[in-house]
Amino acid sequence: MEIQPRNLEFWFKQLEDPDPTKKIHAIERLIEMKYPNIVDILIDIVETEKNELTRIKAIRSLGKIEADNPTEIFDILKKLLIGENPKIRKAVLRTIVDLGDISAIKYLTKYYYSDHSIGIKPDVTKALDDLSKILDELKNDSEVKNWKKTIIQKNSLVKSSKKENDLDYRKHIKKFFK
Repeated sequence: MEIQPRNLEFWFKQLEDPDPTKKIHAIERLIEMKYPNIVDILIDIVETEKNELTRIKAIRSLGKIEADNPTEIFDILKKLLIGENPKIRKAVLRTIVDLGDISAIKYLTKYYYSDHSIGIKPDVTKALDDLSKILDELKNDSEVKNWKKTIIQKNSLVKSSKKENDLDYRKHIKKFFK
């Protein structure tokens, strides 16, 4: 869909409207139009919006769009896990899963043990479970396995001409994939 300047102007005005329904609709339309700076707009809404429903829509939308830098999104989401109400934190956890960034497993594990808020542990457990499933799928993906083999071969020491070293090398690769 080609972005018309008049349409953009209209939807930007809708984002400034005090009515949360209009803001949410504007978010949906800008995503649908594949507006190039939508990530920045969503991050701004997440950080400044007062209305909970609008913030949740922006948070959930961050996990559904293709972002150039998902790490930046994850860093912002991490901040929202601290001191926010349970609905916002639940939306953040679901969005982290939607991003599919398996590096979040380590952070969420630490978060699980550090946050003692009532009701958050089941949500974190669910997010960790979902991310673990993504990790399992990646481990079983043949393209990922081939990619890992290439990395191992590049990073391994040069193979010796001795036969016993070649066998150790093969064992190393087999262990890596188990």
